[in-house]
Amino acid sequence: MVELAIADSPRPVLLAYIAKRQEIPERYLVQIFGSLRRAGLVSSYRGAKGGFQLSRAPAEITLAEILEASEGKLELVECLRDDEDRCNRQGACSTRAMWADINGQVRALLSKITLARMVEMHRADQTRLGASYSI
Repeated sequence: MVELAIADSPRPVLLAYIAKRQEIPERYLVQIFGSLRRAGLVSSYRGAKGGFQLSRAPAEITLAEILEASEGKLELVECLRDDEDRCNRQGACSTRAMWADINGQVRALLSKITLARMVEMHRADQTRLGASYSI
């Protein structure tokens, strides 16, 4: 997602380009980008001028959205998942409320980090790393 935001191109970005820059197998990226597309975070285009673009501005996309699209629901422990009965002690568990609170705080933090902020951090790292030299 950072690569798409950095590209800031009116033309779609090829997965082969992202795979090469990030040293990630393209087949793996196809799976990830399928999930990102289904979540509405990217748009895909077929054909010779095909590829992927962000569906919204980087300032409108959060790290929480990206992680949920690519990894699934953001629960630190399985018993917090509403759609699954993983533990028969859920109703009487003394630590479930604590985990729910921690999980909420993590989710709130991830929701505050935008893709635009991640791009800023990436650019700052590139500037810092580019300033180093060896003799």
